[in-house]
Amino acid sequence: MADGHGIYGHDVSNLIKMQLPTVLTTMLEKNDAHLKIPSALAKSYEALHKRARFSKPDFSGSTLCTVLVRGRDLFAANTGDSRAILVTANG
Repeated sequence: MADGHGIYGHDVSNLIKMQLPTVLTTMLEKNDAHLKIPSALAKSYEALHKRARFSKPDFSGSTLCTVLVRGRDLFAANTGDSRAILVTANG
């Protein structure tokens, strides 16, 4: 989930939504070991920050929340005030 803010916030959040899957996949392939997932998420966020920062000249930006499930493990990352909530139900 990406939530833009500022005049061009929608452009920034769209850039993130379009590019995150490719950037994250590339980072995961470089860091194939399972324990490297947090590092791949952080590096993906950094790469997207650089791309978004140079795409618009004002203070527009975006928050971002990512959840990655691999097997029985769940990894979450966020920047800004975006958060993920996991809800489970028995029954």
